[in-house]
Amino acid sequence: HEKHEELWCMAWMAIVGSNSTICTSAKAKDDEYCAADGESKSLTWGYAKTGSFILPPALCDLVLNKNMELGHADDVVFQRVNSKHGSGTVGVLTKGEIDRTEYYVHALKLALIPWIRPQLYFDSEAT
Repeated sequence: HEKHEELWCMAWMAIVGSNSTICTSAKAKDDEYCAADGESKSLTWGYAKTGSFILPPALCDLVLNKNMELGHADDVVFQRVNSKHGSGTVGVLTKGEIDRTEYYVHALKLALIPWIRPQLYFDSEAT
């Protein structure tokens, strides 16, 4: 029995915004985040992650030992083209039960919690 290296697939989601009830995008300036014009300088981050799953050994080999990006490895193993812009690896592994978009949507919604329930995250004077 040959031992295979394991590789788990998951993604982190981070959203930055000001301490207002509106989620705003921040812009980079001198490698530091700064608030958009008219926004408070106090920033809040929302974090979440997707579910995780173990990748099959064939994908692990291509990613870990051949330095191949997961989307390209997926194309090789499953004989597809540009799969990372379609259902993604999660789509082919679940036979379409979860596609690439669905895989990220729940993490995005969770990362937005501070702006969905701002009264629990922001000082009431700042909102």
